[in-house]
Amino acid sequence: MTLVELLLALIVSVLIIGSANAVYQTTTRAWDSGRSRSETAQYARAALDLMERYIEAALPADAEAGVVFETASGLIKDTELSADRLTFSTVGGRHLPERAGASDLFEVRFFIELNERLDGEPALMMRRRAFATDDPDYAGTTDELAPRVASFNLTYYDGIEFLDEWEAEELPRAVRVELLLFDFSADEHPVSYSRLIEIRTR
Repeated sequence: MTLVELLLALIVSVLIIGSANAVYQTTTRAWDSGRSRSETAQYARAALDLMERYIEAALPADAEAGVVFETASGLIKDTELSADRLTFSTVGGRHLPERAGASDLFEVRFFIELNERLDGEPALMMRRRAFATDDPDYAGTTDELAPRVASFNLTYYDGIEFLDEWEAEELPRAVRVELLLFDFSADEHPVSYSRLIEIRTR
């Protein structure tokens, strides 16, 4: 084999290896992106399922009984992110009482909070407190529902139109939840998830 033939063989080998590596890198990135989006979709679906179980069984506000249905929106502390918040009383969730002497009536809040576990990124949270516990100092439990939140919006259907806030004494007919999440890949384009939840206890 001459020197020229050896150089040609070497060049062809480098081109083949380079092409194979490019295909491998592209396939790996596509796989990682797909897996990341799938994981994000699972978080969103689980969060929306849980929200539906509680919101569909919300109770009309009754100040004397301590039963609330309160909406709010504003900037999240230490961020420029604006998000909604919903606090309400419910018999939903299909949970056993979480403490001795507790009833199956809960006060639930859905809100956005910075998650230190994820370097201070916004996360969708749920705070749940059972009514009538034997411990007056019991503040309830707080759980993360979905990480890397880009937006969390709630609108309330009165039978005619969707409203940004709810101030009436009776319950809305439905609540529309719109959740925008970043996935765990380098893709900085968040994905939108939404659900219309009908309130069955109104």
